[in-house]
Amino acid sequence: MKRLSVMLAALVLGAMVLPASAGSDDRFTKHRAGPIRNNKTTIGDLKDWFGEPDSIERVRRGCIKVWRAKWGSRLRVYAWKVPYVGRAVAETWVNRRKITSDEHGTLRMHTRRGLRVGNSVTRLKNLYPKAERHRFNKNTRWWQLLTGAVAPRLIAHTRNGEVIALVNAPYEYC
Repeated sequence: MKRLSVMLAALVLGAMVLPASAGSDDRFTKHRAGPIRNNKTTIGDLKDWFGEPDSIERVRRGCIKVWRAKWGSRLRVYAWKVPYVGRAVAETWVNRRKITSDEHGTLRMHTRRGLRVGNSVTRLKNLYPKAERHRFNKNTRWWQLLTGAVAPRLIAHTRNGEVIALVNAPYEYC
């Protein structure tokens, strides 16, 4: 009984000293990038979480104009106008293994199968054997990780055998 009490006390103390981010969800899916939810999270939310973006500008994506906001080379989002929401995120690019948010702490982004920025193409192929490879230029490829019906996309960009970005995006903008 005394041993059980000591173990419970250690468990409670351990839970009290864990950082806030330890319980956060860092999953990167076709609908979200950790706390960033497509069509729900706004540019304003991101400013609160990550600070002012280094740049924000209107750009063409497909046949429409959207806002592109960048936080250094670690995070890039494209946002479009969503009724009753505002400028909501439509597409997220994470270019670092870890990104830090004032609100959510350190986020270690990964797909449900465990793919992260910095992993090798070999690991990508092992985790996503049905991924479709597309050539972007001489050294850069993008891989559509989930295939099938017309739906939001989960993509990994690779360069020289390494994952350099995780991306979620709508099937198309038009």
